[in-house]
Amino acid sequence: MAIEDGAVLARALRQESDIAAALDLYQRNRVDRTARIVEQSTANRRLFHLPSGSRESARVSRRQRGEDRNKWLYSYNPLTVPLT
Repeated sequence: MAIEDGAVLARALRQESDIAAALDLYQRNRVDRTARIVEQSTANRRLFHLPSGSRESARVSRRQRGEDRNKWLYSYNPLTVPLT
């Protein structure tokens, strides 16, 4: 996320001449994605670190292997995503 943050911040600073406006543009474009990543990381902690190995195995076997999550997570390009 830090690399993405740096790329989006650099683009926002190039796009806006006012620093406050650039920081606002940066924040608008990062807050939802970073919040979603934190939420999914928290869910992974609960999923993969259960106290009982058998409960963990059963839970993981029922879970989708993450294709949708990985597609969303790794298809993001901070150099080309539209800044709104």
